[in-house]
Formats: sequence, C-alpha cells, structure tokens
Amino acid sequence: MDLSNRLAPPLTITHGANKPFAKNAAASPALPFGAKLIAETLVDVQTVLEGKPESVTAVKERGIEIAGWKIVVRKGAILNSVELDSLAPKFINLPYPEMFFGHNSLTLTHSKSNITIVLSAVDGLSKVFHENNQINKDNDKSREEDASVFKIPKVAFAEHWATKSSAAFQNEIKGVMKQYDWTYTTDYSGTINLDTAKQNFEKTNEPIDIQHLMIQEPILFYDELTLYEDELHDNGVAVLGIRVRVMASCLFILLRFFLRVDGVLFRINETRFYHRFTEPCLIREIVTREDEYSNIKLNLPKPANFGNRQPFQRGLMQTNDNTEDLSLLTDANWVSNIMANPFFGVRLPDSCNGKWIGNADEESAVDGKFKIQREKITLLN
Repeated sequence: MDLSNRLAPPLTITHGANKPFAKNAAASPALPFGAKLIAETLVDVQTVLEGKPESVTAVKERGIEIAGWKIVVRKGAILNSVELDSLAPKFINLPYPEMFFGHNSLTLTHSKSNITIVLSAVDGLSKVFHENNQINKDNDKSREEDASVFKIPKVAFAEHWATKSSAAFQNEIKGVMKQYDWTYTTDYSGTINLDTAKQNFEKTNEPIDIQHLMIQEPILFYDELTLYEDELHDNGVAVLGIRVRVMASCLFILLRFFLRVDGVLFRINETRFYHRFTEPCLIREIVTREDEYSNIKLNLPKPANFGNRQPFQRGLMQTNDNTEDLSLLTDANWVSNIMANPFFGVRLPDSCNGKWIGNADEESAVDGKFKIQREKITLLN
C-alpha cells in the first residue's frame, strides 16, 4: 500500500476573516505544547555572477517547529537567465530543465542531534548524469552497478530513426553531442549534514509505521513544491518534487522523481523520511522502481463497452467512447500505486535491503525493476 495520496490534506479550505464563507471555515488544529508555526516571510536571495552581485530575488519561507525539529520550506519562481548563469560552472554540459525552481528547498533540522537534512533543487539536479560532473565521478562504482539495470532510455521512435540514418551521419552526431541524461533522472535522496563522529545513518529492516500514518490525525503543517520539471521535448515528463506533512505525533516527507517516456517506460525514485516523535529514530526509505510503459498501460480501467465497437450508421457521426482514458498515465500518484512497493509498511528481508530485485530475480513477485534501502539514525535528546 502506498501512502503518497494521503500526503495531501483534507479538502477543507480555511478563509481569512475578510473572505467569503469565513463563518463556515474549519478552525486550524491546536498546536501541541512547545510547537509553533513559522509565519510566511519574504527572504532576499542575492545572485552573484563572476564574483559580482547581480540581482536580488525575494523568495517565500514558512515552516513549523515541533518536537525538537525545525522544518522550513522555501519557494521561489523559476530561475531567470542571470540566476541560471550563476550556476553554469556547476552544470557544465547539462541543459537546464524547462522549469527549474532553483530557490526551492526544504530544510529539516534537529538541533540537539546536530542533524540538518536539505532537499534542494540545485542538489537534486547536480545528481543528473552529465560530463564533468564531479558527483557522478565520485559515484562511479555505484553507477556501474546500476548501469546494467537502469540505462538512459531512448524515445519510442529512436530505433526506427537510427535505421534510417547513415552510419557516417550517426558517427558525426556522436562526435558533436554531449553526454548527459536527457530524462533528468536523479537518485538524489537528500543532502545530509551531521556529526559523523557521534552518529550516522545505518541500515535497518524496520518499516515506516504505515498503521500510524493511516490514523485520521489533524494536519498541523502541509506543503508541496516542485524542484524541476521538463516535458522532454513532448516525449513525456520528468518531475522532481517534495511533499511534507506534519501531525502532532509524527512527520512524513516524500521526495519523488517521476519519469514518463511515452511508449517506453515509467521510472520512480522516492525517498521518504519518517519520525514518530515518541520513537528515538528517524527512518529514511529509498525506493527505485521502473517498468515498461506498456505494462503500466495494461492497468488502465476499461470503459464498459471497451472492445465492442459499433459500426457507423449512414448519415450519423458517432463518437468513439470505448477508448481508454490515458490521462491517468500523467498522474504520478496513480502510477506509483500501480508500481506498488511490496515492502512498504512491512519488515524488510535482509536479502532485499539495498539490492535489486524484480526481473533479475525470477522468484520475486515484483514486476519491473525494483530496489529498496532503509536506514535509520538515532536522535539525541
């Protein structure tokens, strides 16, 4: 069972006193003792280009402090050309996504444990494979291990196009093209800052407490933000985004990369952070899934008269209403539920923690390609 859809709050809109329907608006839930909301403020961010201040951009910040945690969400507009130029040395040979929200981030801090976890657009994009990427070079070993499983996909008509092109032309193209992942796939699971001399993340088989998350508990703080998005030249979509939900008893954060290459594949990389405030550990679960486009399409609900085409009557135009509704294939939540994580909410076998299962394991009930890793870190009181 996947709780991605339960990250969203109930559809109850609270209006201000000077807005219509204020009398019928639901009251905000009371905060536990010691907790407080961080009101939305504007923060100026200065862009420095070649060592010189160029521009100042106002971004919004809001958050919550609860149970020793401080969560701050920062949101801004799509980066302008000056801001993109300031990041150019970091992303050599990598074209930016169509929508790059470079100021967007979520910061999770536990001061007593000296732990800070940052989920940011810049760090997420920096994990996309491209030439001269130092992060990719540092992770060559893990990348080689994953290369046999996850490869940079081609568009549905690529093989047909290749057969129509001369060998000389293809060689010429290879010499000009830069090597980068055009799908913007990232295995980013957060930027972790902590005192490794005192504590660190260690593997665990314990699950996120799904039963606790299913409790209908008032949501004290909720937000969602997009880090980057690209429509892949009308061949699909790639989106990296964050959702955060805080209740009186726990916090739950989802970092999701969603990829759809039309006619080819779906790929989802998810990182979940979960802490129940009465427990001593923060859990991080990292899940990677991939399946063929056709396999996911088979799960689309069929119309009642699907497959029973009626012939056109003379002089009458009849609409074809027995086709599948493909709009669900654009819904990351729906696709994520179809590509369900079989270990979500249950103890993880030792043989599966951090290892590939699925097509590589004929005895596995998991379709497609699948990898899961769970870690925990003990918090200091």
